[in-house]
Amino acid sequence: MGQTHTADEFGGGSIVQLAFAPSLDIDDDGICDATDNCPTTPNADQTDTDDDGQGDVCDACPNDPYDDADNDGICGDTDNCPLTPNPTQSDLDLDGQGDACDPGTSIYVVVDNLSAYIGDLDLVSGIEKALITRLQTAASKLCKGIDPAVVIGQLNRIIQYIQYQSGNQIPEADAEYLIAQIQALIDAIQAGTVKCESADAITPLSGASFRAAEADLPGFDLYPNPTAGTLTLHLPNYQEQEVAIAIYDAFGRPVFSLPAQELHSPALRISLAEQPLPNGVYFLSVRTGGERQVKQFVLAR
Repeated sequence: MGQTHTADEFGGGSIVQLAFAPSLDIDDDGICDATDNCPTTPNADQTDTDDDGQGDVCDACPNDPYDDADNDGICGDTDNCPLTPNPTQSDLDLDGQGDACDPGTSIYVVVDNLSAYIGDLDLVSGIEKALITRLQTAASKLCKGIDPAVVIGQLNRIIQYIQYQSGNQIPEADAEYLIAQIQALIDAIQAGTVKCESADAITPLSGASFRAAEADLPGFDLYPNPTAGTLTLHLPNYQEQEVAIAIYDAFGRPVFSLPAQELHSPALRISLAEQPLPNGVYFLSVRTGGERQVKQFVLAR
């Protein structure tokens, strides 16, 4: 809108017309574009959780002020390697640090995780013992300096054994998970990223000993299992504590998470109905303080 002033105001004698451009508000949210932190997206409240100057409604990473620094498509607040590109988020040892930035994957941790998984399958005792013993032997050989090629050969034979038992003594979905994890371990050995912790740093646990140690930690139940998409967690031991929930696929990649929050009820319901997850084996992690409990479940829509 223009305003008219006399030239005397400017030291002259003629009439001067001065025009001022109106303030623009393209998204019509009541905030002028010059100061709007989302000028093309309505956001009258101007919420900017990460204080990066970009409003939450138009910020691809509203909780990450660096907006995916490694440009791998995963926001830094949920990326298990925020400064190293790793779009698959693979985490073989399930330690919360992605393989791409993990200085080393402990073969003992991987074997412990697999042994605990096998122990929960209620397999015929002979098959359970054979699998766990062979995995332990492979870890022991690698950590004693045996040629990695020999260890890889043993791991491949374990894969062949699981393939033979798949759909017979070992459920197909569980067999697929075990094979995927062992193959990932083989890949890590070939890449030279597998490490052996000292006996003082870690004591390998498997089978019954693993379950005995696990019993000392607060447990939880989840049901139904298999599930068509809705899970109920029974968490009476976690009430009034800050709890974080995460779900991983068979390759250790995070596929769902709930931020840490104080739990005031003994039960928590999780719906995966809107999550584009394929059927298969998944792992649900409950973390509180420095402790974490993990249980597997099967998604069967």
